[in-house]
Amino acid sequence: MRIASADPEAAARWLIGGFYRRSRIVMEQRVTEPGIEDLAQEHLGQSIGEMFGLPLLPNGESYHSRQTIDEQDLAVFGQLVWRIAPRWETTAGLRISRSTLAFRLMSEGPFAGGSNAIGPKHQHGTPVTPYAGLSYRPGAGSLLYLSAGKGFRGGGSNGAVPAASCAADLAAFGRNSAPDSYRSDSLWSYEAGAKATLPGQNIELMLSAFRIDWRGIQQSITLPNCGFSYVDNLGAARNQGIELQLRAKPVPPLTIDLSMGHVDARFRRPIDAPAADGSGRIVAAGDRVPYVPRWSASLAAQYAFSLPARLDGFARAEWNYASSYRRAPSPRSVAYDARVYRGEECQQVQLRAGIGRDAWEISAFVDNLLDNQAELFRNADLVPVTGTPLRTMMQRPRTIGVSARLVL
Repeated sequence: MRIASADPEAAARWLIGGFYRRSRIVMEQRVTEPGIEDLAQEHLGQSIGEMFGLPLLPNGESYHSRQTIDEQDLAVFGQLVWRIAPRWETTAGLRISRSTLAFRLMSEGPFAGGSNAIGPKHQHGTPVTPYAGLSYRPGAGSLLYLSAGKGFRGGGSNGAVPAASCAADLAAFGRNSAPDSYRSDSLWSYEAGAKATLPGQNIELMLSAFRIDWRGIQQSITLPNCGFSYVDNLGAARNQGIELQLRAKPVPPLTIDLSMGHVDARFRRPIDAPAADGSGRIVAAGDRVPYVPRWSASLAAQYAFSLPARLDGFARAEWNYASSYRRAPSPRSVAYDARVYRGEECQQVQLRAGIGRDAWEISAFVDNLLDNQAELFRNADLVPVTGTPLRTMMQRPRTIGVSARLVL
């Protein structure tokens, strides 16, 4: 629910509101693998019971879990925009939330390490997130701005991690057991930028610089030998970079969009686990934050034209690029695994052309024109027996097709 002032040209404009959400999620998983007993005996010389110390469940199930999560969020918020001078405007906002989480989990079977039960457990928080901004318009079509704001991400629950079969992995992190849940993490974001439209040249330009200070980061911790993982609140990081966006129309039917970004995302201090042997460093200061490419870019060109019978046509080409990244902290971490550490750069070229009129459109497309086979994801949970990844996800291969759209 929102209530706002009516005059968009007033010197002071305000908005107040409230938000409520309640959700209940029930997830159940049953894993049945026909022939797994024969496969284990043939290739490893052991039965499932001998390998895991537990037989299969009834109906040949190797894993069964049921998780129930209840969430409730209540928030009030407000914002005031005040024109303090003809070209100057300031914005102030505040949001106060109340979040609650209740969960329970059950898992059983040889792949679960036996019978495990967690909960019912409860978690709650009262995040307060302010925002402030200042803008200046030096002329028509141009804007300079500064902003600062706080954000948060709600906590959650972990799946059951068997303490017995994962004892060695947990000990490397200074733990006897994995945490049942993880808390909210939060950040402060600061941004400065400029937007301008160059008159007579049909060029729009946006340039910004940002810094994000992130604390209590929700990080997935992999236990590489037993095949389980959990999420914990670990460490602080700083992300800083620049972004550039440009739109040009050299001739009226042609639009060119260019965007580039650079991000340097690194942990600010080490995170050590009190392992018995004195090791146990989870993150070293200066390690890059996983799954954040340093460079990203996109370039697109679209040409619009008219056809007989009042038809409109278009042709579009687009290129997207993301540089290499890391899937885990550096080799100084106890979670380091060379098999999954490096994420490769990826790029994709897409073509699309179509015709339409009013409420309908039909187009032909080619996605991933160059058939780039970059590996987008590699599961860090490894099969204990062979040490191979459970799954990888490749970029979708070249895809050619036709699509249609009708708005009624």
